[in-house]
Amino acid sequence: MVTLVVITALVAFFVGSLIVSRGIRLIEYTSNRSRSEFSHILFTIMGSLVGGFMFFGLCAIGYEAGVAGFIIGIAYCVGLILLGLAVPRIKKVMDEGNCDTMDDFVGARYGKVAQICVTVLNLLLFLAILAAQFIALSAFLRVFAQIESGWSFYVAVIVVLTYTALAGFKGVLFTDKWQFYVLTVSASVIFLLLTLKADWSAVASLGPKYFNGLGYGVLFPIGVLIFFTASILVRTDLWQRIASAKDVKKAQRAFFISGPILLGFYIILTMVGIYGRAALGEGTQADISGFIHFLNVVQGSSGEVMTFSARVFLSILALGVFAAILSTADTNLNVVSIAISKLIKHRDWARFENETPNKIEGTRTGVESKLLNVTRFITIIIGILSVGLAKLIPDIVDLIVAGASAIGVFIPAVLVTLFKGTCKTSAAIASIVCGFVVLVGLLPFAPKAAFIPATLISVIVYFMVAPFVRNRAQKLVSPGINDNKIGAH
Repeated sequence: MVTLVVITALVAFFVGSLIVSRGIRLIEYTSNRSRSEFSHILFTIMGSLVGGFMFFGLCAIGYEAGVAGFIIGIAYCVGLILLGLAVPRIKKVMDEGNCDTMDDFVGARYGKVAQICVTVLNLLLFLAILAAQFIALSAFLRVFAQIESGWSFYVAVIVVLTYTALAGFKGVLFTDKWQFYVLTVSASVIFLLLTLKADWSAVASLGPKYFNGLGYGVLFPIGVLIFFTASILVRTDLWQRIASAKDVKKAQRAFFISGPILLGFYIILTMVGIYGRAALGEGTQADISGFIHFLNVVQGSSGEVMTFSARVFLSILALGVFAAILSTADTNLNVVSIAISKLIKHRDWARFENETPNKIEGTRTGVESKLLNVTRFITIIIGILSVGLAKLIPDIVDLIVAGASAIGVFIPAVLVTLFKGTCKTSAAIASIVCGFVVLVGLLPFAPKAAFIPATLISVIVYFMVAPFVRNRAQKLVSPGINDNKIGAH
Protein backbone atom coordinates (compact mmCIF):
# COMPACT_ATOMS: atom_id res chain seq x y z
CA MET A 1 0.00 0.00 0.00
CA VAL A 2 2.87 2.39 0.73
CA THR A 3 4.15 1.80 -2.80
CA LEU A 4 0.73 2.70 -4.19
CA VAL A 5 0.69 5.89 -2.13
CA VAL A 6 4.13 6.86 -3.43
CA ILE A 7 3.11 6.25 -7.04
CA THR A 8 -0.09 8.26 -6.55
CA ALA A 9 1.84 11.15 -5.01
CA LEU A 10 4.33 11.19 -7.88
CA VAL A 11 1.56 11.22 -10.47
CA ALA A 12 -0.21 14.01 -8.59
CA PHE A 13 2.99 16.10 -8.51
CA PHE A 14 3.56 15.59 -12.21
CA VAL A 15 -0.01 16.49 -13.20
CA GLY A 16 -0.05 19.42 -10.78
CA SER A 17 3.15 20.82 -12.28
CA LEU A 18 1.60 20.74 -15.75
CA ILE A 19 -1.41 22.69 -14.47
CA VAL A 20 0.59 25.25 -12.45
CA SER A 21 3.11 25.88 -15.23
CA ARG A 22 0.50 26.83 -17.82
CA GLY A 23 1.00 30.49 -18.63
CA ILE A 24 3.37 30.97 -15.69
CA ARG A 25 5.19 34.32 -15.66
CA LEU A 26 8.87 34.63 -14.88
CA ILE A 27 8.33 36.58 -11.65
CA GLU A 28 5.97 33.86 -10.40
CA TYR A 29 8.62 31.29 -11.27
CA THR A 30 11.45 33.08 -9.45
CA SER A 31 9.99 34.42 -6.19
CA ASN A 32 6.38 35.56 -6.71
CA ARG A 33 7.96 38.95 -5.96
CA SER A 34 6.04 40.97 -3.31
CA ARG A 35 2.82 38.97 -3.87
CA SER A 36 2.88 36.21 -1.22
CA GLU A 37 0.69 36.16 1.88
CA PHE A 38 1.77 35.25 5.43
CA SER A 39 0.70 31.60 5.07
CA HIS A 40 2.68 31.26 1.84
CA ILE A 41 5.84 32.57 3.51
CA LEU A 42 5.44 30.41 6.62
CA PHE A 43 4.86 27.19 4.71
CA THR A 44 7.67 27.82 2.22
CA ILE A 45 10.10 28.58 5.06
CA MET A 46 9.17 25.31 6.71
CA GLY A 47 9.22 23.54 3.35
CA SER A 48 12.77 24.78 2.81
CA LEU A 49 14.03 23.80 6.27
CA VAL A 50 12.03 20.68 7.17
CA GLY A 51 12.99 18.11 4.59
CA GLY A 52 13.78 14.47 4.16
CA PHE A 53 17.38 15.16 5.10
CA MET A 54 15.98 16.20 8.51
CA PHE A 55 13.90 13.05 8.90
CA PHE A 56 16.85 10.78 8.12
CA GLY A 57 19.73 13.15 8.95
CA LEU A 58 18.47 13.94 12.45
CA CYS A 59 17.74 10.27 12.96
CA ALA A 60 21.42 9.66 12.16
CA ILE A 61 22.54 12.45 14.51
CA GLY A 62 20.37 11.11 17.32
CA TYR A 63 21.73 7.59 16.73
CA GLU A 64 25.36 8.77 16.64
CA ALA A 65 25.47 11.73 19.03
CA GLY A 66 22.19 12.03 20.92
CA VAL A 67 20.93 15.52 21.75
CA ALA A 68 23.51 17.22 19.53
CA GLY A 69 20.54 17.56 17.19
CA PHE A 70 18.76 19.72 19.78
CA ILE A 71 21.66 22.18 19.70
CA ILE A 72 21.38 22.56 15.93
CA GLY A 73 17.65 23.19 16.35
CA ILE A 74 18.28 25.90 18.96
CA ALA A 75 20.78 27.59 16.63
CA TYR A 76 18.30 27.58 13.77
CA CYS A 77 15.47 28.84 15.98
CA VAL A 78 17.51 31.80 17.21
CA GLY A 79 18.78 32.46 13.70
CA LEU A 80 15.27 32.60 12.24
CA ILE A 81 14.16 35.04 14.94
CA LEU A 82 17.19 37.25 14.27
CA LEU A 83 16.45 37.10 10.55
CA GLY A 84 12.88 38.15 11.33
CA LEU A 85 14.25 41.22 13.11
CA ALA A 86 16.34 42.01 10.01
CA VAL A 87 13.42 41.60 7.60
CA PRO A 88 12.56 45.35 7.33
CA ARG A 89 16.06 46.20 6.14
CA ILE A 90 16.34 43.18 3.83
CA LYS A 91 12.89 43.69 2.32
CA LYS A 92 13.68 47.32 1.60
CA VAL A 93 16.90 46.62 -0.31
CA MET A 94 15.38 43.64 -2.13
CA ASP A 95 12.42 45.69 -3.34
CA GLU A 96 14.59 48.65 -4.34
CA GLY A 97 16.86 46.47 -6.44
CA ASN A 98 14.24 44.08 -7.90
CA CYS A 99 16.19 41.26 -6.23
CA ASP A 100 14.84 37.72 -5.92
CA THR A 101 17.70 36.15 -3.94
CA MET A 102 20.65 37.18 -1.79
CA ASP A 103 22.91 36.53 -4.77
CA ASP A 104 21.18 39.42 -6.57
CA PHE A 105 21.82 41.70 -3.61
CA VAL A 106 25.51 40.79 -3.47
CA GLY A 107 25.87 41.44 -7.20
CA ALA A 108 24.13 44.79 -6.87
CA ARG A 109 26.36 45.90 -4.00
CA TYR A 110 29.71 44.34 -4.88
CA GLY A 111 29.59 43.55 -8.61
CA LYS A 112 29.80 40.52 -10.81
CA VAL A 113 32.95 38.92 -9.37
CA ALA A 114 31.49 38.87 -5.86
CA GLN A 115 28.20 37.55 -7.22
CA ILE A 116 30.06 34.73 -8.99
CA CYS A 117 31.78 33.78 -5.71
CA VAL A 118 28.50 33.72 -3.78
CA THR A 119 26.57 31.85 -6.47
CA VAL A 120 29.29 29.21 -6.91
CA LEU A 121 29.41 28.61 -3.16
CA ASN A 122 25.62 28.51 -2.94
CA LEU A 123 25.65 26.00 -5.77
CA LEU A 124 27.94 23.76 -3.71
CA LEU A 125 25.76 24.30 -0.63
CA PHE A 126 22.56 23.33 -2.38
CA LEU A 127 24.19 20.45 -4.22
CA ALA A 128 25.10 19.03 -0.81
CA ILE A 129 21.60 19.60 0.59
CA LEU A 130 19.97 18.17 -2.55
CA ALA A 131 22.28 15.16 -2.38
CA ALA A 132 21.14 14.66 1.22
CA GLN A 133 17.52 14.79 -0.01
CA PHE A 134 18.20 12.09 -2.57
CA ILE A 135 19.96 9.93 0.01
CA ALA A 136 16.83 10.35 2.13
CA LEU A 137 14.67 9.44 -0.87
CA SER A 138 16.64 6.24 -1.39
CA ALA A 139 16.33 5.40 2.31
CA PHE A 140 12.59 6.11 2.22
CA LEU A 141 12.00 3.79 -0.73
CA ARG A 142 14.03 1.06 0.96
CA VAL A 143 12.55 1.33 4.45
CA PHE A 144 8.94 2.46 4.03
CA ALA A 145 8.05 1.37 0.50
CA GLN A 146 10.40 -1.65 0.73
CA ILE A 147 11.55 -1.08 -2.83
CA GLU A 148 15.16 -2.08 -3.41
CA SER A 149 15.38 -1.66 -7.20
CA GLY A 150 17.34 1.28 -8.58
CA TRP A 151 14.75 2.17 -11.21
CA SER A 152 12.21 3.32 -8.60
CA PHE A 153 14.71 5.83 -7.19
CA TYR A 154 15.44 7.29 -10.61
CA VAL A 155 11.76 7.45 -11.55
CA ALA A 156 11.09 9.45 -8.37
CA VAL A 157 14.07 11.72 -9.11
CA ILE A 158 12.84 12.38 -12.65
CA VAL A 159 9.40 13.39 -11.39
CA VAL A 160 10.89 15.72 -8.76
CA LEU A 161 13.15 17.39 -11.32
CA THR A 162 10.34 17.69 -13.86
CA TYR A 163 7.75 19.30 -11.62
CA THR A 164 10.32 21.69 -10.12
CA ALA A 165 11.63 22.69 -13.55
CA LEU A 166 8.13 23.30 -14.89
CA ALA A 167 6.44 25.09 -11.99
CA GLY A 168 9.31 26.85 -10.17
CA PHE A 169 8.53 28.89 -7.06
CA LYS A 170 4.83 28.97 -7.93
CA GLY A 171 4.86 25.19 -7.69
CA VAL A 172 6.64 25.43 -4.33
CA LEU A 173 3.84 27.66 -3.03
CA PHE A 174 1.26 25.27 -4.46
CA THR A 175 2.66 22.16 -2.73
CA ASP A 176 4.33 23.30 0.51
CA LYS A 177 1.13 23.90 2.49
CA TRP A 178 -0.34 20.41 2.27
CA GLN A 179 3.13 18.87 2.41
CA PHE A 180 3.74 20.59 5.74
CA TYR A 181 0.43 19.39 7.19
CA VAL A 182 1.10 15.78 6.22
CA LEU A 183 4.73 15.72 7.37
CA THR A 184 3.79 17.36 10.69
CA VAL A 185 1.23 14.65 11.40
CA SER A 186 3.69 11.94 10.39
CA ALA A 187 6.59 13.23 12.49
CA SER A 188 4.36 13.74 15.53
CA VAL A 189 2.75 10.30 15.35
CA ILE A 190 6.08 8.52 14.83
CA PHE A 191 7.58 10.36 17.80
CA LEU A 192 4.59 9.79 20.10
CA LEU A 193 4.33 6.09 19.27
CA LEU A 194 8.05 5.51 19.87
CA THR A 195 7.90 7.54 23.10
CA LEU A 196 5.00 5.44 24.41
CA LYS A 197 6.82 2.21 23.49
CA ALA A 198 10.29 3.35 24.66
CA ASP A 199 12.42 1.19 26.93
CA TRP A 200 13.63 3.99 29.20
CA SER A 201 16.24 1.86 30.91
CA ALA A 202 17.81 1.17 27.49
CA VAL A 203 17.66 4.88 26.63
CA ALA A 204 19.31 5.84 29.94
CA SER A 205 22.06 3.27 29.40
CA LEU A 206 23.30 4.93 26.21
CA GLY A 207 25.81 7.00 28.15
CA PRO A 208 26.46 10.66 28.96
CA LYS A 209 27.60 11.72 25.47
CA TYR A 210 24.06 11.14 24.22
CA PHE A 211 22.59 13.66 26.65
CA ASN A 212 25.24 16.34 27.21
CA GLY A 213 25.44 17.61 23.62
CA LEU A 214 29.08 16.57 23.23
CA GLY A 215 28.53 13.53 21.00
CA TYR A 216 30.53 15.16 18.18
CA GLY A 217 33.05 16.81 20.50
CA VAL A 218 33.27 20.09 22.42
CA LEU A 219 33.83 22.35 19.40
CA PHE A 220 30.70 21.18 17.57
CA PRO A 221 28.04 22.70 19.89
CA ILE A 222 30.07 25.90 20.34
CA GLY A 223 30.50 26.33 16.61
CA VAL A 224 26.89 25.49 15.89
CA LEU A 225 25.47 27.98 18.39
CA ILE A 226 27.71 30.80 17.18
CA PHE A 227 28.15 30.23 13.45
CA PHE A 228 25.06 28.26 12.40
CA THR A 229 22.92 30.89 14.09
CA ALA A 230 24.62 33.68 12.14
CA SER A 231 24.55 31.69 8.89
CA ILE A 232 20.74 31.73 8.85
CA LEU A 233 20.98 35.48 8.17
CA VAL A 234 22.75 34.84 4.86
CA ARG A 235 20.74 31.95 3.41
CA THR A 236 19.73 32.89 -0.10
CA ASP A 237 16.59 30.70 -0.04
CA LEU A 238 15.32 32.59 3.01
CA TRP A 239 16.04 35.94 1.35
CA GLN A 240 13.92 34.65 -1.53
CA ARG A 241 11.02 34.26 0.92
CA ILE A 242 11.48 37.84 2.09
CA ALA A 243 11.43 39.08 -1.50
CA SER A 244 8.27 37.06 -2.04
CA ALA A 245 6.33 38.62 0.86
CA LYS A 246 3.67 41.25 0.25
CA ASP A 247 4.95 43.35 3.14
CA VAL A 248 7.36 43.39 6.05
CA LYS A 249 4.86 42.43 8.76
CA LYS A 250 3.79 39.25 6.97
CA ALA A 251 7.40 38.16 6.48
CA GLN A 252 8.42 38.98 10.05
CA ARG A 253 5.52 37.08 11.56
CA ALA A 254 6.35 34.04 9.43
CA PHE A 255 9.98 33.99 10.57
CA PHE A 256 9.13 34.53 14.25
CA ILE A 257 6.69 31.62 14.19
CA SER A 258 8.83 29.28 12.10
CA GLY A 259 11.74 29.35 14.58
CA PRO A 260 10.00 27.56 17.48
CA ILE A 261 8.22 25.19 15.08
CA LEU A 262 11.52 24.18 13.53
CA LEU A 263 13.04 23.59 16.98
CA GLY A 264 10.17 21.23 17.72
CA PHE A 265 10.99 19.20 14.62
CA TYR A 266 14.66 19.03 15.56
CA ILE A 267 13.77 17.69 19.00
CA ILE A 268 11.29 15.02 17.98
CA LEU A 269 13.28 13.75 14.98
CA THR A 270 16.52 13.59 16.98
CA MET A 271 14.65 11.56 19.59
CA VAL A 272 13.58 9.11 16.88
CA GLY A 273 17.28 8.38 16.29
CA ILE A 274 17.95 8.05 20.03
CA TYR A 275 15.07 5.59 20.38
CA GLY A 276 16.47 3.64 17.41
CA ARG A 277 19.89 3.38 19.03
CA ALA A 278 18.41 2.26 22.34
CA ALA A 279 16.21 -0.37 20.73
CA LEU A 280 18.48 -1.74 17.99
CA GLY A 281 21.93 -1.16 19.45
CA GLU A 282 25.17 -0.60 17.61
CA GLY A 283 25.60 -1.83 14.04
CA THR A 284 22.36 -0.53 12.51
CA GLN A 285 22.51 1.98 9.65
CA ALA A 286 22.26 5.30 11.50
CA ASP A 287 19.97 7.26 9.17
CA ILE A 288 17.25 4.60 9.07
CA SER A 289 17.61 3.15 12.57
CA GLY A 290 14.69 5.01 14.15
CA PHE A 291 12.36 4.20 11.29
CA ILE A 292 13.28 0.51 11.31
CA HIS A 293 12.45 0.56 15.02
CA PHE A 294 9.17 2.33 14.22
CA LEU A 295 8.21 -0.29 11.63
CA ASN A 296 9.04 -3.03 14.12
CA VAL A 297 6.71 -1.40 16.65
CA VAL A 298 3.88 -0.99 14.12
CA GLN A 299 4.21 -4.52 12.72
CA GLY A 300 4.72 -6.21 16.09
CA SER A 301 7.65 -8.24 17.33
CA SER A 302 6.26 -11.45 15.87
CA GLY A 303 6.10 -9.95 12.40
CA GLU A 304 2.41 -10.78 11.96
CA VAL A 305 0.57 -9.51 8.90
CA MET A 306 -0.76 -6.03 9.53
CA THR A 307 -4.45 -5.30 9.39
CA PHE A 308 -5.84 -3.11 6.61
CA SER A 309 -6.27 -0.17 8.99
CA ALA A 310 -2.64 -0.54 10.13
CA ARG A 311 -1.46 -0.49 6.52
CA VAL A 312 -3.51 2.65 5.84
CA PHE A 313 -2.05 4.27 8.96
CA LEU A 314 1.50 3.39 7.91
CA SER A 315 0.87 4.65 4.37
CA ILE A 316 -0.27 8.04 5.64
CA LEU A 317 2.80 8.36 7.84
CA ALA A 318 5.05 7.29 4.98
CA LEU A 319 3.43 9.94 2.79
CA GLY A 320 4.48 12.55 5.35
CA VAL A 321 8.11 11.47 5.16
CA PHE A 322 7.90 11.45 1.37
CA ALA A 323 6.36 14.94 1.37
CA ALA A 324 9.24 16.22 3.51
CA ILE A 325 11.74 14.96 0.97
CA LEU A 326 9.95 16.58 -1.96
CA SER A 327 9.24 19.90 -0.22
CA THR A 328 12.92 20.70 0.35
CA ALA A 329 14.18 19.27 -2.92
CA ASP A 330 11.95 21.50 -5.05
CA THR A 331 12.79 24.61 -2.99
CA ASN A 332 16.54 24.15 -3.21
CA LEU A 333 16.50 23.29 -6.89
CA ASN A 334 14.47 26.39 -7.63
CA VAL A 335 16.55 28.95 -5.75
CA VAL A 336 19.96 27.83 -6.99
CA SER A 337 18.84 27.49 -10.62
CA ILE A 338 17.53 31.06 -10.52
CA ALA A 339 20.81 32.37 -9.10
CA ILE A 340 22.85 30.66 -11.81
CA SER A 341 20.45 31.81 -14.54
CA LYS A 342 20.80 35.42 -13.38
CA LEU A 343 24.57 35.08 -13.37
CA ILE A 344 25.10 33.59 -16.83
CA LYS A 345 22.21 35.41 -18.54
CA HIS A 346 22.52 38.78 -16.79
CA ARG A 347 21.99 40.81 -19.98
CA ASP A 348 18.73 39.02 -20.76
CA TRP A 349 17.59 39.54 -17.17
CA ALA A 350 18.41 43.24 -17.52
CA ARG A 351 16.32 43.38 -20.70
CA PHE A 352 13.46 41.65 -18.96
CA GLU A 353 13.49 44.07 -16.01
CA ASN A 354 13.72 47.12 -18.29
CA GLU A 355 11.39 46.07 -21.11
CA THR A 356 8.59 44.27 -19.27
CA PRO A 357 6.47 46.84 -17.41
CA ASN A 358 3.70 44.34 -16.63
CA LYS A 359 5.41 41.29 -15.20
CA ILE A 360 2.31 39.44 -13.99
CA GLU A 361 -0.64 39.94 -16.34
CA GLY A 362 -0.76 39.19 -20.04
CA THR A 363 1.41 36.92 -22.13
CA ARG A 364 5.12 36.32 -21.79
CA THR A 365 7.59 38.30 -23.86
CA GLY A 366 10.27 36.61 -25.96
CA VAL A 367 13.08 37.28 -23.51
CA GLU A 368 10.87 36.10 -20.64
CA SER A 369 10.19 32.76 -22.34
CA LYS A 370 13.89 32.40 -23.13
CA LEU A 371 14.84 32.94 -19.47
CA LEU A 372 12.21 30.45 -18.30
CA ASN A 373 13.57 27.77 -20.61
CA VAL A 374 17.18 28.45 -19.61
CA THR A 375 16.34 28.29 -15.91
CA ARG A 376 14.41 25.07 -16.39
CA PHE A 377 17.37 23.50 -18.19
CA ILE A 378 19.69 24.58 -15.38
CA THR A 379 17.31 22.98 -12.86
CA ILE A 380 17.61 19.62 -14.60
CA ILE A 381 21.41 19.81 -14.77
CA ILE A 382 21.73 20.70 -11.08
CA GLY A 383 19.42 17.85 -10.16
CA ILE A 384 21.54 15.37 -12.09
CA LEU A 385 24.73 16.66 -10.43
CA SER A 386 23.21 16.33 -6.96
CA VAL A 387 22.19 12.73 -7.63
CA GLY A 388 25.80 12.02 -8.61
CA LEU A 389 27.02 13.64 -5.39
CA ALA A 390 24.60 11.53 -3.36
CA LYS A 391 26.12 8.40 -4.86
CA LEU A 392 29.65 9.70 -4.26
CA ILE A 393 29.18 10.83 -0.61
CA PRO A 394 26.54 8.62 1.04
CA ASP A 395 27.05 10.05 4.58
CA ILE A 396 23.96 12.20 5.08
CA VAL A 397 25.23 13.91 8.25
CA ASP A 398 28.47 15.05 6.61
CA LEU A 399 26.49 16.43 3.66
CA ILE A 400 24.12 18.36 5.93
CA VAL A 401 26.88 19.89 8.04
CA ALA A 402 29.13 20.65 5.06
CA GLY A 403 26.28 22.23 3.11
CA ALA A 404 24.96 24.34 5.97
CA SER A 405 28.43 25.46 7.05
CA ALA A 406 29.51 26.65 3.60
CA ILE A 407 27.37 29.78 3.82
CA GLY A 408 29.16 30.88 6.98
CA VAL A 409 31.84 32.46 4.79
CA PHE A 410 29.25 34.99 3.51
CA ILE A 411 28.53 36.38 6.98
CA PRO A 412 30.92 39.36 7.16
CA ALA A 413 30.58 40.50 3.54
CA VAL A 414 26.77 40.36 3.46
CA LEU A 415 25.97 41.63 6.95
CA VAL A 416 28.42 44.55 6.87
CA THR A 417 27.03 45.95 3.63
CA LEU A 418 23.44 45.25 4.73
CA PHE A 419 23.66 46.99 8.10
CA LYS A 420 26.43 49.55 7.54
CA GLY A 421 25.87 50.28 3.87
CA THR A 422 29.59 50.05 3.06
CA CYS A 423 30.69 48.49 -0.20
CA LYS A 424 34.30 47.31 0.02
CA THR A 425 34.41 44.88 -2.85
CA SER A 426 37.98 43.61 -2.47
CA ALA A 427 37.45 42.90 1.23
CA ALA A 428 34.24 41.01 0.49
CA ILE A 429 35.78 38.87 -2.26
CA ALA A 430 38.92 38.12 -0.22
CA SER A 431 36.81 37.16 2.78
CA ILE A 432 34.60 34.76 0.82
CA VAL A 433 37.43 33.15 -1.14
CA CYS A 434 39.74 32.66 1.86
CA GLY A 435 36.96 31.22 4.00
CA PHE A 436 35.98 28.83 1.22
CA VAL A 437 39.57 27.66 0.64
CA VAL A 438 39.93 26.86 4.35
CA LEU A 439 36.59 25.03 4.35
CA VAL A 440 37.49 22.86 1.36
CA GLY A 441 40.93 22.13 2.79
CA LEU A 442 39.59 20.98 6.14
CA LEU A 443 36.40 19.16 5.12
CA PRO A 444 38.15 15.84 4.31
CA PHE A 445 39.77 15.80 7.76
CA ALA A 446 37.06 17.32 9.98
CA PRO A 447 33.74 17.39 8.09
CA LYS A 448 31.71 18.26 11.19
CA ALA A 449 33.98 21.06 12.45
CA ALA A 450 35.58 22.60 9.34
CA PHE A 451 32.99 25.38 9.29
CA ILE A 452 34.41 26.90 12.49
CA PRO A 453 37.88 27.90 11.24
CA ALA A 454 36.47 28.69 7.77
CA THR A 455 33.98 31.21 9.17
CA LEU A 456 36.58 32.69 11.52
CA ILE A 457 39.01 33.17 8.65
CA SER A 458 36.35 34.89 6.53
CA VAL A 459 35.65 37.34 9.38
CA ILE A 460 39.35 38.00 10.08
CA VAL A 461 40.23 38.52 6.42
CA TYR A 462 37.34 40.91 5.83
CA PHE A 463 38.27 43.20 8.72
CA MET A 464 41.99 42.99 7.90
CA VAL A 465 41.46 44.05 4.29
CA ALA A 466 38.59 46.53 4.74
CA PRO A 467 40.64 49.40 6.28
CA PHE A 468 42.85 49.48 3.19
CA VAL A 469 40.02 49.43 0.65
CA ARG A 470 38.16 52.50 -0.55
CA ASN A 471 34.42 52.36 0.08
CA ARG A 472 32.59 52.45 -3.23
CA ALA A 473 29.18 53.94 -2.57
CA GLN A 474 26.63 53.08 -5.21
CA LYS A 475 22.94 53.03 -5.80
CA LEU A 476 21.37 49.64 -5.22
CA VAL A 477 20.02 48.30 -8.51
CA SER A 478 19.63 44.76 -9.68
CA PRO A 479 22.77 43.64 -11.54
CA GLY A 480 22.70 44.57 -15.17
CA ILE A 481 19.73 46.95 -15.06
CA ASN A 482 20.49 50.06 -17.06
CA ASP A 483 24.10 48.91 -17.18
CA ASN A 484 25.25 46.45 -19.79
CA LYS A 485 28.69 46.41 -18.24
CA ILE A 486 27.49 44.58 -15.20
CA GLY A 487 29.68 44.66 -12.17
CA ALA A 488 32.33 46.88 -13.77
CA HIS A 489 34.26 48.65 -11.06
